[in-house]
Amino acid sequence: MDWLQALLLGIVQGLTEFLPVSSSGHLMIVKELLGVDAEGFLDFTVTVHLATVLSTLVVFWKPICKLLAGFFKFKYNDETDYIFKIIVSMIPVAVVGFLFKDQVEALFGDSLTTVAICLLVTAALLLLSDLFGNSAGRRGVPLVRCARAPLLRVSQSRKNRM
Repeated sequence: MDWLQALLLGIVQGLTEFLPVSSSGHLMIVKELLGVDAEGFLDFTVTVHLATVLSTLVVFWKPICKLLAGFFKFKYNDETDYIFKIIVSMIPVAVVGFLFKDQVEALFGDSLTTVAICLLVTAALLLLSDLFGNSAGRRGVPLVRCARAPLLRVSQSRKNRM
């Protein structure tokens, strides 16, 4: 991979990470479009995802510190409530990841067709949550979270195999 390919892939990562789309899926698509050699691509992917985590910590440092300070008061407050909601939102992905990892990986494989299908399913789920969710309770969101859990597991396993 030359520096221009790395730059373009880094831009794709930066643009897609904070959108409700798969940054890993888009990295795979652009990797194929640019003809990037698979050797060393896992290292590159891990590096750009680490950079994303670090940039997120820098940008959201004050709110993160506020959340943690409120959480470690060890009493129920808005910050504790928010952290508990984050933890609960991870449960569907954790269940699928721990219990059905092998089945999900066998079902989805490792191809651009799989990436395309997963991106289309994600788009459909986002559309459904927008159409059927209400502004007060967003009742469509839990269904979408549960339905996206297998897709997120595939995305995570794909990151580990690149």
